[in-house]
Amino acid sequence: MIKSLHLIWQHLLAIAILTLPIAQMTIADPPNFTRVTTGPHVNDGGASWGVSWIDYDNDGWLDIYVGNSGVENNFLYHNEGDGTFTKITADPIANDGSRSYSHAWGDYDNDGDEDVYVGRHNNMPNYFFANNGNGTFTRIDTAGALTIDSACSNTHAWIDVDNDGDLDLYSQTESLSLPWSDVNVMYRNDDGIFVRITTGEIVTEVNNAHGMCWSDYDNDGDMDLFVANAYFDYPQQNPEDYMYKNCLYRNDGNFNFTKILSGPVANDLSISFAPSVGDYDNDGDQDLFVGNGAMDLVNFLYNNNGDGSFTRITTGEMVTNATSTLGSSWVDYDNDGDLDMYVTTSVDSLSNQLYENNGDGTFTRIMNGPLVNDVARNFGPAWGDYDRDGDLDVFITKYQYDNRLYRNDGNGNNWLNVKCIGTVSNATAIGTKVRLKATIFGNPVWQLREITPAASYCVHHALNAHFGLGDAGIIDSIIVQWPSGIEETLSSVSINQYLTITEGEHTLVPDDEANPLPERYSLSMNYPNPFNSSTSIEYGLPRQSQVTVTVYNLLGRNIRSLVDRYESAGNYTIIWDGKDVSGKPVASGIYFYRFEAGHHSETKKMLLLR
Repeated sequence: MIKSLHLIWQHLLAIAILTLPIAQMTIADPPNFTRVTTGPHVNDGGASWGVSWIDYDNDGWLDIYVGNSGVENNFLYHNEGDGTFTKITADPIANDGSRSYSHAWGDYDNDGDEDVYVGRHNNMPNYFFANNGNGTFTRIDTAGALTIDSACSNTHAWIDVDNDGDLDLYSQTESLSLPWSDVNVMYRNDDGIFVRITTGEIVTEVNNAHGMCWSDYDNDGDMDLFVANAYFDYPQQNPEDYMYKNCLYRNDGNFNFTKILSGPVANDLSISFAPSVGDYDNDGDQDLFVGNGAMDLVNFLYNNNGDGSFTRITTGEMVTNATSTLGSSWVDYDNDGDLDMYVTTSVDSLSNQLYENNGDGTFTRIMNGPLVNDVARNFGPAWGDYDRDGDLDVFITKYQYDNRLYRNDGNGNNWLNVKCIGTVSNATAIGTKVRLKATIFGNPVWQLREITPAASYCVHHALNAHFGLGDAGIIDSIIVQWPSGIEETLSSVSINQYLTITEGEHTLVPDDEANPLPERYSLSMNYPNPFNSSTSIEYGLPRQSQVTVTVYNLLGRNIRSLVDRYESAGNYTIIWDGKDVSGKPVASGIYFYRFEAGHHSETKKMLLLR
């Protein structure tokens, strides 16, 4: 009898879950983007490649820094706070003649302002500039190997590899001809002196890197690395002869990395330039998009399974439309609470592409507006809210054309923009995870943003966590997970604001040394069982997870949700008082409670006797 009831329950529960209301999914008209045509930042034609949104003078307004690979100096544009920019030419970072592809911004000395590492091309020594704190910079030549080594550099990133509170640096290099001969380099920050790391595949393997993403893809608290590999001067005919595998390196701590050899991320062949990470399905882990740079190659989308593995998505126009991708960005451009994808192409005859997230794991291509109808050698798309109106704008570099700035004029959806300041962690807060819960279009939604230094190829987005909130009237909770291991929670946060969160100033969730963390997900039998008034339910989480615990009756009907939130690793106990969602006592009988966390689900039976 019990076995029969269990089979009936499984069948009914499957039907009930399949028929549960789906979150409201509406695809509104795309926000109105206006191309800005006045000002030096959109009229300086050059051999522009890399671009950064950065508030270099800490006045609250995002400035623009552009790397040029030709004879021009790099461009620095100061945001005046009124929609205009002034070109800065007197500072060393704007007149060094660096011939650079890209640059990395981060507060290497934790003094409250962001410094810049400028990678130079053609095997010239790279440049390192310290921020003086007054809007000017000083070139540093005494920082160890960082300022001595020469390479043909493209993309760079500041990252706290070992979570010791200061920023280390990773730099990609490329070979100018076959066979490949260069290796990527990593420098450990030892009190402002940088020591080159020389062991491990991450710095000894010969690749031709063209883009990278640092992200904690396995949610274990440290930043892992994805490297896109490509030969830049591949022929348009027979590009398959120049296709290579990309690289995924798992951070095992203390500058030790393991190269992942299994799965599609590590084994798909292509000519890859433009990787981007983002939690597009709002399930609490980072997914990966890889843009491929040949005309007849499709882009890759990998869904994170939550257990350290990925599944490649092969349906939908976003991954079946062949194009020559040189830039990509996950961005909630319409502030509806999920991440969309923007793709730029370097081919003169092709336009950029914008894919709207439908909220169900699929995407719809947006065909109208200047953002998707501009052609001519588009490189990096960098997103940031330069006019502080609550939506994200985009700056796009163009090789040998005027660069582009598109202002997002919005659509009325709500938003939150978060700046994190580390105290125990690195001051720039790189590696910090910000998780936010709000009810959007009638459904509770968790979103994840990670403060990451570099995306795509030669792109540096604003180091803020931006959340679209749709019609949400209040933010239920924000959980900040710092690289130091400190976790802080904010509740009932107002919408439509710029919020600064400083490490150590909010509710701490300390580790409980008396209760070791569970090694796996677990759900215990409720106690007592049977029960006549209330019963306790215990479960364990080996890592931070989105958790739901729901009570169902024999017909598979949802009686009450006991838990629906993001929780830290640990052991938990909750009480069910035998009442439904309206607070009314339910009748005697058999009930089931279902526990879901990460990709784990488990159901147990309980008996209520009144």
